[in-house]
Amino acid sequence: MTGLKILCPVLALALVFSACGQEEKIESEATRVDALIVLSKEFALYDQAVEGFNDIFKGSRKVLTMAGPECYEDVLAEIRGTNPRVVLAVGLRAAKWIRHEAPETPTVFCMAMHPEDNDLKSDYMTGVQLEPSPQDQLSAFARILPDASKIGMLYDPKRTGRQVEQVKQAAADLGIRLTARPVTSREEVPAAFLELAEDSQAFWLHRDATVLTREFFNHSLTLQLSKRMPLIAYSQQFVHKGAFFAHAATYPKQGRKAGEIANRILEGKSPADIPIQYPEGTLSLNLRTAQMIGAVLPPIRSQLPPGEVYSVE
Repeated sequence: MTGLKILCPVLALALVFSACGQEEKIESEATRVDALIVLSKEFALYDQAVEGFNDIFKGSRKVLTMAGPECYEDVLAEIRGTNPRVVLAVGLRAAKWIRHEAPETPTVFCMAMHPEDNDLKSDYMTGVQLEPSPQDQLSAFARILPDASKIGMLYDPKRTGRQVEQVKQAAADLGIRLTARPVTSREEVPAAFLELAEDSQAFWLHRDATVLTREFFNHSLTLQLSKRMPLIAYSQQFVHKGAFFAHAATYPKQGRKAGEIANRILEGKSPADIPIQYPEGTLSLNLRTAQMIGAVLPPIRSQLPPGEVYSVE
């Protein structure tokens, strides 16, 4: 099959791994696989999500990687040939393609950005958001800096307008004043950011391609120090690079949430009756940044559940 890389091909006695790590045997190619895992591409972060899925999922599995458009028919043939009880689509490309080409195959997606905007939810497809809910993210930040009640954000309405409306509602429910300023081009971003920084006690680095470029992130790190304005990020990677805070889902956690959904489908639940789920978050703090901006932190280790605090020295 040209262009299709099968990471775990089904052979006469192919091995698949159960959730507890034990090896199970598939006796023939005719045997129905419980879960067919389709990766959008080879990507280390996708592998982490699959590891999380494998920790939770109870059935047999087979893994395919989509190498490019030339292999899509081969992937479709594998879906039809293995007749999986559920498909795990990892990444937006795989999720959108399966939604279009195998629309009646029970499917769970993860690692797919903005699933509502990409029309991923259907009677046969559900999945996992990339990030914890806005309520969870803002609540976590409020526990760390309860006096920072004025938060600024920049966004492009064409890209993330729907998501920002959800953030606004969550902020209002928590009594946080969120100033979300729209921009329509990258040229508008620097001036809008400086204006927002004058009246913000924190700034949310939103997942928006118009706003969040490498240059903007570096600029925001500078302003974080000069204005003593903590940055709220959506990924631990930004905390490692200097942002003050993130309450983000690790890639294994996204996979584990997808595994929980897939188990429910194996138990007879229809994807139509399972809404898109939010993954659990992990709190990340850059303690060096906290010291440099003079942030006074509460005794968070005693207040939060074990394992929730991830300190970046």
